[in-house]
Amino acid sequence: DAIGRDNARTPMQWDAGPRAGFSATTPWIALNANHIEINAAEQLARPDSPFHCYRQLIALRKAHPVIRHGNFELLDGDDPERISYRRHWQDPASGERHTLLLLANLTANPLPMPHFDKVADEMRLLLANYPGEPLPLFAPYQCAIWLRVDQG
Repeated sequence: DAIGRDNARTPMQWDAGPRAGFSATTPWIALNANHIEINAAEQLARPDSPFHCYRQLIALRKAHPVIRHGNFELLDGDDPERISYRRHWQDPASGERHTLLLLANLTANPLPMPHFDKVADEMRLLLANYPGEPLPLFAPYQCAIWLRVDQG
């Protein structure tokens, strides 16, 4: 059926086994040929998988109220090659001021990050998708998030 929704669906790829671990019988919709390489079990086993990245992002959101409640300051406007922003939040109980800075290269090429100078010495790296401390020239699709907490 050219207009049915099944054209965009495939069985869930749970593992590399027969029928991708979806069913003990043959599914009514064909499996994607990539289920041997791309499946839930493979994602769980690989520490650098998107699954584990999302787990880290969810943990950061829960651990740092500045991500949920901080005001948003876009630093690069409508730049199609990069995104840079800050979030600021003050804890009403302790008076601590939290500043979060995110820099990301959205391209397949190395890219200088004009707001890298906003990474202060007191900021600690929370998350990065490349090993080591980021440098002002970001690698393709590199992203890093820093946090600073000042006493109130």
